[in-house]
Amino acid sequence: MTFINMHSEDVNQFYKVLFDSVSDVVSINVRDSKGKFIYASEKFINDLQLTPEYLIGKGSTELINEKFYGISSSEMSYKTGENAKKFFYANDGTLVYTESRVVLDKNDLIDYVVTVSLAPDDVNKEIAKLHGTIERYKKETHQLREILRKKDEKLIYNSPEMKELVKHCMKISKMNVGVLLTGESGVGKDVVAKMIHNNSPRKDKAFIPVCIPTISPSLLESELFGYSEGAFTGANRQGRMGLFESADGGTVFLDEVGDIPLDLQVKLLRVLENREIYRIGSVKSKKLDIRVIAATNRDLKKLVKEGSFREDLLYRLSPVHLKIKALRHRKEDINILSNHFINELNENYSLSKKLSSQTRQILNTYRWPGNVRELKNILETLVILSENDLITVEEMKSVLPDDSDLLGHINGKDSNLVLENNNSKNLTVEEEYSMISRKLLLDALTQANGNRTQAAKALGISRSKLYRKLKEFE
Repeated sequence: MTFINMHSEDVNQFYKVLFDSVSDVVSINVRDSKGKFIYASEKFINDLQLTPEYLIGKGSTELINEKFYGISSSEMSYKTGENAKKFFYANDGTLVYTESRVVLDKNDLIDYVVTVSLAPDDVNKEIAKLHGTIERYKKETHQLREILRKKDEKLIYNSPEMKELVKHCMKISKMNVGVLLTGESGVGKDVVAKMIHNNSPRKDKAFIPVCIPTISPSLLESELFGYSEGAFTGANRQGRMGLFESADGGTVFLDEVGDIPLDLQVKLLRVLENREIYRIGSVKSKKLDIRVIAATNRDLKKLVKEGSFREDLLYRLSPVHLKIKALRHRKEDINILSNHFINELNENYSLSKKLSSQTRQILNTYRWPGNVRELKNILETLVILSENDLITVEEMKSVLPDDSDLLGHINGKDSNLVLENNNSKNLTVEEEYSMISRKLLLDALTQANGNRTQAAKALGISRSKLYRKLKEFE
């Protein structure tokens, strides 16, 4: 060991800390040129049931004469001037290994003798203790994983479409097969991916989500595959593990995979085909045991035709392709999701907010272009900002986009009737919305016997807005 630019008192302090740090298992003592103790670790003192004061002016010779132990490798070193090793039995019958190292002065005479002793039984006890600690940590880690898994965002559903989707997910989760999840933004593709992982044989291993658009294209390759030592200027000297390596044994979730640059698609294809990665700057491959679940809200087949996505990569990503329907196409899920989010928000903020039947009607007739994510965000806004425990229609309308108030007064039965009578399956979203709004406006005028002031009041809108709607619908 060489010390550079360190004062002698610092060196002495360093050695003391070093000796003390290993003294739980190893007994250490140091004797000077006259054979007297100048350092004794706590374990050395405690094992012999001595005190530091008792050792002053004494060495191993005195302790042997006083029957504390019968032999010492340090005695051999003082006689021969060389390093020595020795096994012996202590007074209590414990087998002890002792080793002494000689430190010579500039005249090649003994300056110090450093002796370390350890009992194999003590080592075995420490190993057993470490094994116990490791097992405890494993158990705690497993328990924490279970707690975290239970706290994961749950897939809440009641619609036939989602029941069918979950049935498929449960089936494929047991199989080591790639999955492509498609659907509009906010439908819960990440929640479905986590559910597949949590019900797979990999559930106790890592689940690594990678949102492609959030990573700079210039850094994406190193983030995914890592880099070797000195791969580029500014790189970590020891290199760095990529996200694929971090997921070894577990699952990688590639969110918005349609945004991955074309030049990286070849490398991703190789990972999927060979289950191996090459760090940047390395010619050595590393085999991986991973499952890849990908998701996108884009039409990958259209991207293939446009030349911005590889067809072979699309096939590799989608041995199983699951489509998650938009929230507006599975209305049965709105109420159960609303209840779940309201209960969750009440618990988080220590509140007791509720939705009135009128606000539930609005929730069930609004089209939710942002899907489940938008529903959750709007409910959180309402829970935080509403004045009373019962969330009102006016509060609901204040956080929804313009013109959604008209839709909010149509219950599910009425809207379905209107749509069925007009073959709405062939209508665009805008046409469907316009048709429903027009029907509601006519109904309100009919019930008010043509009184526009009363009709506007019944709809919860201003007279000027009513007039604008009348003009819009001619």
